[in-house]
Amino acid sequence: MVDAVRAAREPAIEETDLADAMGRVLAEPVAADRDFPAMARSARDGFAVRAADLPGGLDIAGEVRAGERFTGELGPGQAVGIMTGAPVPAGADAVAMVEHTVSSGGRVRIEGPLLPGENINPRGCEAAAGEGLLDAGKRLDYTDIALLAATGLGRVRVYRRPRAAIVPTGDEVVEVGETPAGYQVRNSNAWALAAQVVRAGGLGRFCPSPATPGNTPARSSRAAWIATCCSSRAASPPAGTTWWSRCCGRWARRSISTAC
Repeated sequence: MVDAVRAAREPAIEETDLADAMGRVLAEPVAADRDFPAMARSARDGFAVRAADLPGGLDIAGEVRAGERFTGELGPGQAVGIMTGAPVPAGADAVAMVEHTVSSGGRVRIEGPLLPGENINPRGCEAAAGEGLLDAGKRLDYTDIALLAATGLGRVRVYRRPRAAIVPTGDEVVEVGETPAGYQVRNSNAWALAAQVVRAGGLGRFCPSPATPGNTPARSSRAAWIATCCSSRAASPPAGTTWWSRCCGRWARRSISTAC
């Protein structure tokens, strides 16, 4: 039945704010809008250096922090203090961890060697511009929300939540706020079903309990009542169709069994 419903109608698509996108199903793929990271950055606190200068003592030419950019270019025999996440200065090809250095009087000494690229996250190492990040059909979790924010998407195209009409059956069922007689029960199953619909990403809609006084329509109007409650389709479906049965279950089949 699920395959038949999918083949009959494509899910509607809508836009939602990023703040409301948690748990929604993505309707179109999302690609990186730029390289991630956009430039080579340090993976450690320490000193940006030229690997060819090590081991040895170096002049400290400055400092660069995350959110800043070193405007100069690192020359031979120089080092630049650098923090995790800061862009690597031009001319540097490695970062020495601060724990492996000794600095004093404008100079830093690094005893061990480093390989080119060591402790550096190169440009585009996480994703290249235009690279696919999320596929359509993905149910968005908190990590996806962060990814969407990183790509600059404040609004997201998602599939509209499916709507499920929940109709209690049985003459013994009354609403939660009613005081049941000894032979009646409150409508607890409908609430449990509605909670499961929400958990699955849908929207549940309650229809009145048939046993609640005033809720049971006359047979001549039952088709219209069910149509209003369960669907936006016409109140008088073609003979032989059973859409209301799939929508409203036993109550529909029992109530309008003579309509078709």
